[in-house]
Amino acid sequence: MDPLIVKAPSEHTATIIFSHGLGDTAQGWLSAEQFSPHFPNLKWVLTNAPRREVTFAPGQKMTSWFDVRGLGGQPRDEDTEGMLASVEVIKQLVAAEERAGIPSERVVVGGFSQGGVISLLTGLTLEKQLAGILCLSGYLGLTHDNKINGLQQPISKTTPFFWGHGEADQMIKFDKAQRGHQRLLELGLSKLEWHAYPRMPHTLGQQETLDVVRWLQTVLA
Repeated sequence: MDPLIVKAPSEHTATIIFSHGLGDTAQGWLSAEQFSPHFPNLKWVLTNAPRREVTFAPGQKMTSWFDVRGLGGQPRDEDTEGMLASVEVIKQLVAAEERAGIPSERVVVGGFSQGGVISLLTGLTLEKQLAGILCLSGYLGLTHDNKINGLQQPISKTTPFFWGHGEADQMIKFDKAQRGHQRLLELGLSKLEWHAYPRMPHTLGQQETLDVVRWLQTVLA
């Protein structure tokens, strides 16, 4: 499905490409418009994952950026091919914004849950400078056998990253996110902002929303 576009209320000078989580759609993130009063020059590109069967729910089709072989799956079971294919989709959307006159330095790539996974990988592997990477309740993929090390681009070390995660997340456990955060530090990211939210489940919380607005105002200043 094509992305859902929310045009900038004023002159378009920056773009955020935002991807939803497993089983959701772009429509589920139209509430992101709540940010618009803070960013009148920001266009939203809300992406739609394809519908496919996922291993942990046989016989069902749902929107998914990559296969999920178990909610508590080990890194060795990751769908590397699916992850990289979805990252390529996001990279093509960044290129489309560049063709429309918005430089990559004015593009934020973000996502929630599975979308956050794809956003982190896009930020690490894109050969261009982005305004920032926004990961909400996600995790770091491609860690088995250090796959991500061979794919990381040097420019990612100076890209601003924001990662927020609830300590009560029942879908993507907090310790899994913590391990990903530590791995990003080991990869040399110099502008990584990490936020842990007590008692917050697998959702976008009120304090997290305020922190995202502040961070976006910084990277899109």
